[in-house]
Formats: sequence, C-alpha cells, structure tokens
Amino acid sequence: MVNISQSLDFVFVAQVASKNKYIFDVVAILRRLLAESSLEQLNLKIAELAFVKCKDYQGIEFVKRLGNLQNDIMKQAEVAAYFKKFDDAERMYLDMDRR
Repeated sequence: MVNISQSLDFVFVAQVASKNKYIFDVVAILRRLLAESSLEQLNLKIAELAFVKCKDYQGIEFVKRLGNLQNDIMKQAEVAAYFKKFDDAERMYLDMDRR
C-alpha cells in the first residue's frame, strides 16, 4: 500500500522531471536559434558547433559546403535558399552574374 508521503514524493519527482524537460526544450530551441542566426551572419564556426549540439546532420553538412565557397555573396544566396527565401537568393545570384 502506498502512503501519502510516497505519493507526494512521486508527484514532486514528476513535477521536477516535467520542468527539466521544459528546460531541455528551451535549450534545444536556443541552440537552433543560435545556429540559424550564426548562419545568417556567415559565422560558420559557431553555426557548425550549434548544429552539432542540435544533432542536425544536414545543417552540419550545409555549413561545411558553405565553407568551401569562396564568394560571400554566393554564401549569402545559399543561406537565403536554405531559409526558403528563394526570391532573395535568386536576386543575389542574378546580381552576382551581372558583375
């Protein structure tokens, strides 16, 4: 038979566990935001580290591919396409082609 003290302990543990899950969710969201913000600023080292912490393999590979590009405008166009801003990416590619 379960006594009141054990029941209260169980409730306390459940509350702490749910708060910890909330904290971990917030940390995951902040890491994702850091990765995306760093990517927009072309800070590839920070973006890669944040993607590693997020366990986002596609993000890591994308950052490595960006690192191989020489032209910053091309990198910005690729980032715009990554964020599904295709009109901006197209404009950057066209501007780059005109030069």
